[in-house]
Amino acid sequence: KLTIFKARKALENFKVPNIDPTPDAAISPNEAMNAPYYPFPSSYASDLLSPNAPMTYIQSTVKLPTMKIEPFDGDIEKFHMFFEQFSSAVDLNQQLSIIDKHVYLRGYLKDEPARLVDGICITAEICP
Repeated sequence: KLTIFKARKALENFKVPNIDPTPDAAISPNEAMNAPYYPFPSSYASDLLSPNAPMTYIQSTVKLPTMKIEPFDGDIEKFHMFFEQFSSAVDLNQQLSIIDKHVYLRGYLKDEPARLVDGICITAEICP
């Protein structure tokens, strides 16, 4: 907030010469060369660019549509797409436990892959 305040203060102190806004207003190259120059105050610029200047981050959240993962039925040609979608949505999600991930995997498999995974125990306590 201090950085924004300093930037506003610098802009308030910044003076712009009077310029005729009409389209026909033109100045000669001589007038342009002799026009007053108003540099950005270096003290403000150095403060803003300082490595110690506080950084302000604005977090924006966009509501994306729900990702639909097609269940995997064993078709090897569709495995790569299924694996990428499942990895991105479920497996790489650090908020999910291993048990939750396994339950999700079972929900996204059908036919032969589902039968194969059904025999896998989720936790050691459940397995005999």
